Amino acid sequence: MKRLVTILLSAIMLTGLSFGQTAPVVVYGNVKVATGGNVKSAGTVNVKSANAPHAKGVIVNEGTLNLGDEGIIFYSNGSNGWTGASGTITGTGSDGLLVNKTTVNYSGDASKIRVRKEFPVATFWYSVSFPFDVNIADIQTTGSTAAKYRTNYWVYEYDSDARANNGDATVGNWKRVPAAETYLKAGKGYRVLSQLPELEFPAKALATYSNSSLFTYANKSVPVTDFKHANEDLVGYYQEGRGWNYIGGLNTSNFNLAQMTTDLDWNETIYYMDVEGGSVEKYKPRTLSTIHSPYTPFFVQISDNGSFTYKKEGITLDAHHFRSSERTANDILSLTLINDENVSDVNYIVLGDKYKDTYLVSEDAFKPVYDDELQIYSVVENVPLFRNALLRTGEKEVILGVSAPFQGQYTFELTDENNSVNSVVLLDKENNQETDLLSQTYSFYVDDVFNTSDRFVLYINKTATSIGSLGDASKVYAYADNAVLTVKNLKSGDNVQILDLAGRTIASGIAQGSEYSMSLKEKGVYIVNVKGEKNTVLKVLNR
Repeated sequence: MKRLVTILLSAIMLTGLSFGQTAPVVVYGNVKVATGGNVKSAGTVNVKSANAPHAKGVIVNEGTLNLGDEGIIFYSNGSNGWTGASGTITGTGSDGLLVNKTTVNYSGDASKIRVRKEFPVATFWYSVSFPFDVNIADIQTTGSTAAKYRTNYWVYEYDSDARANNGDATVGNWKRVPAAETYLKAGKGYRVLSQLPELEFPAKALATYSNSSLFTYANKSVPVTDFKHANEDLVGYYQEGRGWNYIGGLNTSNFNLAQMTTDLDWNETIYYMDVEGGSVEKYKPRTLSTIHSPYTPFFVQISDNGSFTYKKEGITLDAHHFRSSERTANDILSLTLINDENVSDVNYIVLGDKYKDTYLVSEDAFKPVYDDELQIYSVVENVPLFRNALLRTGEKEVILGVSAPFQGQYTFELTDENNSVNSVVLLDKENNQETDLLSQTYSFYVDDVFNTSDRFVLYINKTATSIGSLGDASKVYAYADNAVLTVKNLKSGDNVQILDLAGRTIASGIAQGSEYSMSLKEKGVYIVNVKGEKNTVLKVLNR
């Protein structure tokens, strides 16, 4: 029987040589990379058996990796799905990775190149994509026994045409891949339900991938299609359902999605499926700067035909943690709704110089809304949004939608990532209370299931004044933007006086119309005193 040698990431000694030395090490028999271990090559690594890598660790190739006739198996972590509100991926995902940064040679049977995936729960649908084409008829159990399609396992693909035409994010958009001879395409996402704990997905044929497409350290692209409603004049459903593509990674290693580029005008939002409970209809949207686990597909919504490119520089060994962040230099407001059980959801308002305040697929990210989940979202033209892109300049009024499915207290919290706005005032129409979320939080209590899109309004770059003033367009209000103080809703002849907190008059004048403006030289709080038809005293913060 062949010897089995386990290589661990911790200190190891083989034939009297440490792992860090460059002298050759000869191991007779099989090689197994244990969990947390690495085989790192600055020269040449020869893998001559399918049993050899079984990499419960990582093979890092920075020299030359020669794969022998029996090939290599890339392992896949258990669920490849979202878990919990924090958005961390289940399992480490660190087993079975080939991190290739130079050359891999392979001359063997293509079917020996395969992905092994675990299915811990027989009733759950798991998302998966492949870096090569897979023939369904070739799918096997880990014992090389053929698995029977539509008996042991089922494979579904996303029907983007149906999504574009039915106007619903959840109904009738998944269809079973029809026949056992059909192959699963590289770079496309699928959903698999398996009664078996593990399946192996072999490459269809050597021609479906090559050293240049699968193993070479190079940029790799996957095409996407702008799926449209049959009647493009139906703006409502058509826009929400337009251009959904379910795509996957073409790398066998971790990939930083900040290095994913596209030739499309795209809103830079990705959507992961939720594996919990086997649900196939729930999306978990996240923005970029994300470490993408191998074989994990995600949705993008686009408005043109083109492709997404995984740049070679994105190959990484970083941890598999998904976080909500943005790769561009746009100003970002993160609005979080959290309950007293510490369950939360987030909505992003992104301010840019070229954005439109109207709903556009290429700027705004659609958010599916579920009454039984805690959710917060923006509403533009009756479309619920996860990412609401707005023109940077001027005052903004943002309608907020809230789903509060449990009795208890809920709190709004806001973070201005770039200190980009002067004020973000939340108006609660139920009690006419205003709160500047830049300086404090706001809480409300619900007795039962509560869903609304007409109670809360967010005002950006307006100043909280007297109770209800933002809800009354006739009342005087003031704000500071780019060191310019503006007072609005005045009457001609009103006397306007600007004072600092020490009571010194900074400027004064007579309104010639409905507005009065002046430049501010210093940051800080100013008092606006209006005397006339509407006697008003306001405080304005110049950031």
